[in-house]
Amino acid sequence: MQANLENAIQILLIGTSFGVCLFMLIHIVWLKRSKSSSYYLAIFFIANLCNQFDEWFWHLKIWLFAPWLTNSYIPFLYLLAPSFYLYVKHLTLINQKVHLRRELKHLLGFGVGTMMCMPYFLLDDDIKLARLSSPPGTLDHLGLITWGPTMALFLLLPFSFAYLLVITQLLTRHLHTIKGYFSNIENRDLSWVRWSVIALVIAFVVSVVRLFLPSEYSEVGWQNIVFLCFELIWLLIVGVLAVNQRPIYADSQESEVAKSNTESKDEKYQNSPMHDIDIDRIKSKLTNAMSEGIYADPNLTLRKLSDLTGVTEIRISQVLNTSMSVGFYDFVNSWRIEAACIEMRQTNANLLEIVFSVGFNSRSTFNQAFKKHMGNTPSSYRKQLSNTKYAKSNVK
Repeated sequence: MQANLENAIQILLIGTSFGVCLFMLIHIVWLKRSKSSSYYLAIFFIANLCNQFDEWFWHLKIWLFAPWLTNSYIPFLYLLAPSFYLYVKHLTLINQKVHLRRELKHLLGFGVGTMMCMPYFLLDDDIKLARLSSPPGTLDHLGLITWGPTMALFLLLPFSFAYLLVITQLLTRHLHTIKGYFSNIENRDLSWVRWSVIALVIAFVVSVVRLFLPSEYSEVGWQNIVFLCFELIWLLIVGVLAVNQRPIYADSQESEVAKSNTESKDEKYQNSPMHDIDIDRIKSKLTNAMSEGIYADPNLTLRKLSDLTGVTEIRISQVLNTSMSVGFYDFVNSWRIEAACIEMRQTNANLLEIVFSVGFNSRSTFNQAFKKHMGNTPSSYRKQLSNTKYAKSNVK
């Protein structure tokens, strides 16, 4: 009775995950076809559909009627990490033409996985069925025929880790780029992708471990139910966040300016030396603009600051980076934090009201910036102000 219940729960979880992948795929294909990043997101969910189908393949005993489908999901696992990488890469693409043919090299893993499994795919169906029906522990390996799929699964882990490492590096460069142009980076920093990568690493590790465990530990009981729940939640979160991710750059002008921030300081500024008098003049203009309260604009960008001051974006970046040793994002936030501190000292306004009044879009971003610039949290700072006022009142 308990085994039947566990099996029913597992089938339900697999079916739900399959439904999530199918829904996301339909949503991507019909509503987001114009975005190059969507093509790779679609491939990602197709690969997940194949993975979920394999779960069904065993739980519903489809292998009894279609033994030729055994292990057919393995090559598609080699599409998971590459497609997710290409999705992130094209999502963060800066004013570059999309060359889909150049990305075909990322199908190499799929091809290698297919070749490794091919001897087993070509095995006679009757032999497959006889082997699948045999009791565990009674089977003999048939050389490459049976070692091929096993080795393909074993090599999947380092193959996927390599891509996840590249994704992490890509996100680091992307964060540096947007901080050089935007003053608020919510919905642009792709923080959800970082957490997704961590979860994907966990999923890959657990999956590989389960492959080499005896079936009584990996395929039945609460262990598999927990893993299927984790997989379902992860697919749901990634799917919702991915399809709702807004473009990083609103137009070609934004992307062109942001592109300059991907270059090193030497590359950007070596052909445009500045005299001290020019640096002081630009510093003065930046200070005047900030003093007038432009920092309170939550949509402030390097372009807007350039239009207001009459200084080109490249010159502003040059002065900030080389003379003031600060980036655009941190420069604007330092003024916002200073303004917030003044409000906290002079008023009893609600902290959330202060957050929005100085130009931040969220409390969490404000807290992070405040701690970076002030060394403690806003609540601790306000408590210190209260203690100081109380001490002064007692002295009087």
